[in-house]
This record gives sequence, structure tokens and C-alpha cells, in this order.
Amino acid sequence: MAFSVPIQDSAPHIYISSLPFSPRKSVLHTEGLKEYMNSLIVTRGLEETFRELPRTLLGHQRSVTAVSFSPDGTRIVSGSWDRTIRQWDAETGQPLGEPLQGHEGEVMAIAFSPDGTRIVSGSSDSTIRQWDAETGQPLGEPLQGHESFVNTVACSPDGTQVVSGSIGRTIQISSSDNVSVCYGD
Repeated sequence: MAFSVPIQDSAPHIYISSLPFSPRKSVLHTEGLKEYMNSLIVTRGLEETFRELPRTLLGHQRSVTAVSFSPDGTRIVSGSWDRTIRQWDAETGQPLGEPLQGHEGEVMAIAFSPDGTRIVSGSSDSTIRQWDAETGQPLGEPLQGHESFVNTVACSPDGTQVVSGSIGRTIQISSSDNVSVCYGD
């Protein structure tokens, strides 16, 4: 589709030279064959249709700083400098519910728990928060211990621990019930 306008506006030789390489079920291919019946045809390696155009998810008011897919691939979660977290339907691109708010600083990191029931976020306010992925409600108090921006978060494979890193060269391991141990400078 990226070349459809130049092809449309150009001389027939462009139609003829692009026709063999256009997807078989595209309008360009089916209509072009009617007009230029003696054109070459590529018989292998072509796609049936043009690829779907990428979707753009709009909703944040400032730069998006972190994104993650849910473990089952049905949702996307995003964090932003607007201090919010948003969930999206991965199939349709539509927002799911209202933005999650609670961080006092920009959301710098985001992750789902392995079972997809929790969202973990790290912020420039030096905290880590956990959220119920279904309701969007915060779970417990913010995890503290870092002295500077939290710029990465992850959950352990069994979901019982959250690990985070900060620009202050520290790594913090927290149990999901709000107990933290901080390592580093």
C-alpha cells in the first residue's frame, strides 16, 4: 500500500512492472490483469493480500515510555510521562477502562505478572506500584526503597517477586506482598 499513490498517478509502465509482484487478491492485481492481460505473473512467493497497516493507539497526553503485552497476548499495557497507565485491547487497539493513576512521577517501566492478573509499574517518583489488571485498582501500598527513578521492572516466573532497577544503580527485589530488599550503591 505504501506505493499505491505513486503507482496510481504514474504512467501505465509502472502498473505493468508492479503487477507481477502485487498480492494476488489485491485490487491492483485483479484489475490490472484485466487491463494488461499479457503481463508477466510471478507464481511463487507472493502474499495473497497486502499486510494490515499498523495501528496507532492514542490516549496518553505525553510521551509513552513503556509497553508490554499480557502473557496471553490479548492486552497491551502502556506507561507514560503523563503519570498514567493504560490498558488496550491488543486485537482492536481500543482502550480498556480508564487510565490508572497513582504515581506522583512519570511512569518509566511496566510489566504484567506471569498469570496476567497484576500490572507492575515503576516511576520517576522512585516507587513501584502493583495494580489489579482486571479492575485497575492499586494493590497494597507502593513499594519503596529506591532513591532515584525506577526505570525497569519484572516479575519472577511464579509471580511472587518483583524485581526493579533504578538509574541510581540499585536493584530491588520485593515480594508481591510489599517486602523489599535493595542491592547496590
